[in-house]
Amino acid sequence: MITTPCKSEWILELTSEEKSLCLIYNFEEDIIPTGLSYRILSSCLCIWDLKTIKTHLQLFAGCALFRINQNHDLMLILKKNKIAIYLVHAFGKSNIVRDVATSTQECLSVSIKKISNILNSAGRTSTSEMNDMPFTFQVKASCGCYVNYVTIQNAPGDFWQCSEHTTSTDLKQMTIWFAKERTEDIYTCRHGQVLKDADLQKRPTNKQLAQLSRRLSKDSCKELAIHLKVSEDTIQSIWDEYKHHVDDYKFMLLWKWKVNNRHTSLQDLLTAIRCIDEDDHKMCQMFIQENCPRGIAETALNEIPKATFLEDLINHIGIETFQLAIELDFDIPDIEIIRFESDCNLRSQTRKILKRWICRDGASVRSLVEALNHLQRGMDCVYKHYSE
Repeated sequence: MITTPCKSEWILELTSEEKSLCLIYNFEEDIIPTGLSYRILSSCLCIWDLKTIKTHLQLFAGCALFRINQNHDLMLILKKNKIAIYLVHAFGKSNIVRDVATSTQECLSVSIKKISNILNSAGRTSTSEMNDMPFTFQVKASCGCYVNYVTIQNAPGDFWQCSEHTTSTDLKQMTIWFAKERTEDIYTCRHGQVLKDADLQKRPTNKQLAQLSRRLSKDSCKELAIHLKVSEDTIQSIWDEYKHHVDDYKFMLLWKWKVNNRHTSLQDLLTAIRCIDEDDHKMCQMFIQENCPRGIAETALNEIPKATFLEDLINHIGIETFQLAIELDFDIPDIEIIRFESDCNLRSQTRKILKRWICRDGASVRSLVEALNHLQRGMDCVYKHYSE
């Protein structure tokens, strides 16, 4: 029998609002039978490994911490007629993966139900545990209130409003444990365009960050970066370096957020954009596939660009050199090296970028036109050399 009480200092940190999501199994009985609680712990041990902290396995009387994967941990707390589970992510609750939450809840629920049925058949539990599910679910809101799941299961809108604390909680986080019950995993922006949840869970590409930042004002991009917890010192440092190239400044704010956080997603960006009351359609525009502009000879689009065209194009890019390199899939450190080697000479930078790009597999007029069309630069030069 486990009698050691839990005195670990990590409990408050793991159960904090910033790191964890909480689900409560609320039983009808005043006290969970001892046989049930220990069998639940045993079942969890068969599914997940115990977490080790400072060489100590985290298993105590009525409390245990399990390791689900590299970034997700599960804390189980047994008390009176409740079982509280906390799903914890190392980098914050916004990074908790929906499938991990759903599968964790399903595994635990099935185990509890089967154990309850076995104990009931042996005559060791009360008749109230003969129900299909011997418990009800409660979900913890951001204000600390525990809400019955049935009251939010089909709630309209994107947020649940607490009447007691006048606060709101994202319904996606509250229903993440039951993701498979939701009819659609989509997001609809204020202009009616639909984004798939699977796309929003992906890490943003540099192209996407550049396209979004170009659609935002300088002040909006700074406000977005602050909301994404980019430090004031970092923001000032980027401004000092890129203040003469505003598009590059805006992009670097978002890029710094991306590279300084191992787990970032387009969903994080969307949430932040909504929080600063910016138009969410600007996120949707990143997913729109644009057709190749008309008036360009189809046969020419698949050719490798001519040297005379590239040399002429250099005069049409101007201060968008950095942005062109991003659209052509250059890594940011490589772009910064080119900037340094060119001593901030924009024409020299553009020439080096195009010279390196033309040597890549897949370099074609089509891919260059797509990049220029995104930037709204150099298309007059394209028509001059490749019009039908």
